[in-house]
Amino acid sequence: MRSAEWVRFFCSLCSVEMGGIIQSFKIGCKPDPGRSLRKSEELTNYSFSTTKNNGKMFMRHLLIIISLFFVITPGLFATTYFVDSSLGNDSSAGTTITAPWKTVHKINNSYFQPGDSILFKRDEIWKEYLNFPSSGNSGSPIVIGSYGGGNLPIITGRNEYAGWNDPTNWQSEGNNIWYRDQSYNPQRMWIDGNEVLRNEQIDSLDGIRYMWSWENSKIYVYSTANPAVSFNLMEVNVFYDAVRIDNQNYITLRDIEIRGGYAFSLAIRGCSHLTVKNCRIGSYARQGIQIRDNLGISSTYVTIGNCVLDSKFNFSYGKDKGIDDGIQMTTGANDCIVKNCVIRDFGHSAIYLKALSAADNGVFNNKIFRNLITGENVTYQRGLNTDGYENKCRDNEIFYNIIKNTNVRSQINGNNNWIHHNIIDGVKNSIVKSWGVGQSIDLQCYGTDLVCHDNKIDNNLIMNCDEPGITFSGNGNAKINNYVRNNIIFNCGRNSKSGYDSIGIAIQNSNSIKTNYFYNNCVFNGNENSPAVFLRGAFLTIEQFNTLNDTIDVASDNIQKDPLLSTPDSL
Repeated sequence: MRSAEWVRFFCSLCSVEMGGIIQSFKIGCKPDPGRSLRKSEELTNYSFSTTKNNGKMFMRHLLIIISLFFVITPGLFATTYFVDSSLGNDSSAGTTITAPWKTVHKINNSYFQPGDSILFKRDEIWKEYLNFPSSGNSGSPIVIGSYGGGNLPIITGRNEYAGWNDPTNWQSEGNNIWYRDQSYNPQRMWIDGNEVLRNEQIDSLDGIRYMWSWENSKIYVYSTANPAVSFNLMEVNVFYDAVRIDNQNYITLRDIEIRGGYAFSLAIRGCSHLTVKNCRIGSYARQGIQIRDNLGISSTYVTIGNCVLDSKFNFSYGKDKGIDDGIQMTTGANDCIVKNCVIRDFGHSAIYLKALSAADNGVFNNKIFRNLITGENVTYQRGLNTDGYENKCRDNEIFYNIIKNTNVRSQINGNNNWIHHNIIDGVKNSIVKSWGVGQSIDLQCYGTDLVCHDNKIDNNLIMNCDEPGITFSGNGNAKINNYVRNNIIFNCGRNSKSGYDSIGIAIQNSNSIKTNYFYNNCVFNGNENSPAVFLRGAFLTIEQFNTLNDTIDVASDNIQKDPLLSTPDSL
């Protein structure tokens, strides 16, 4: 807002609030309270004229007006900063497209006001670490976004491995294995632009499937000659996070791609009212997004929406090395939302809600909905995971999601979580496990002092799983007072490693499985008269399941009929 506009705005406030007190307000012109100022008038000298008896009252009101002016209008001071990695200069003001800043380092060492925008130029890349330093407020969030045309701007933690091309940095281990000092595990590596797979066993490096390993602060690489000579380029993750926001509030991050990070691409810690939308996150990283506490302050009201999280890890053999969760919410993530996202090809879980300590701030009141989750290009990824101590992972709602073509079960633990109206289709047994892990949902509750009670599994469509659609596993702590209601479980147990062929619901024979409730489910495997339930050592039809005289399990009004599913022509 230019100076003349400021004056007109301020004068209007004074005119309204001061009424008869102000007799004249002259700014480079003759007193005329009935006439508004023109932009062309000089803004040089000013004077106030008041009545004799109202001078003190005037000054008191004027101070109030000035105070209110600066409290209620912070967004009016907002500035837009532009960042261009090719043509920018950190010595520039950064406030115009023709004089932008250049580096992320400049942003890290600046201070921003509520309402400011920091815009990265599209089609540019920054191989730097962003640790954003400022907060907005409820009326004027800070925006981190993009400008121009082309692809999303990229901030990445993947970079050339420092010193790799110096032969003196490498020593031979023998058997074509070379090593050098490396203080941290970069998790992922690229040689000549292509990702190569890590193995935890150094003697398993063969130059075919497994090319590198990290152990005892050393990195090992398979090469028939010194790697500095054999390769043209070696890249690793060089930052723990690519983007990190600690204890800042009211920020919108949009229209940016965030890659790499040997822990996370995006770490949100101790933040409130932070929105991430229309971003691509997690390529080349170990994990996509972490939301957690920091300095004892939980992250609250964080929204992740309309984003694509894709690890770009595409190895279909061996156990996945170098990738973990797509979105991890832990130790203080409350009242957060993940919606309308695509999450694919991570290692442990697409979305993991965990509170694994009695002392942490908990993960509760979060909503996960309308997301598409898939893991068909990796060998071990579940759709969902909830775990927690008593009342630490609770009251989370997961609904309207599609989980398709994963290769390990979703695990639902904690207490009072509600899983409803999801489609879970095509969970296969992982090739890296010798036992069956291809269930749709497993209530397992392993781990010291973790709980699994009062969770609700309602109105889900579960189909085409290698193992039973829903399983209560015998290992771990008590599973009690959980409800399984109104689900369709179709064509499950199709390729069981655990002896559960054609079984839709499996309740193992264990004292850790207490009273749970099964109402109004439709379970069908192609035959209305064959067993559809495994109950504590016995194979039962649904009719037998409903009428059993069991002092522990409660089941009624379940049916064993073809649900007559069909695919609309438009799909």
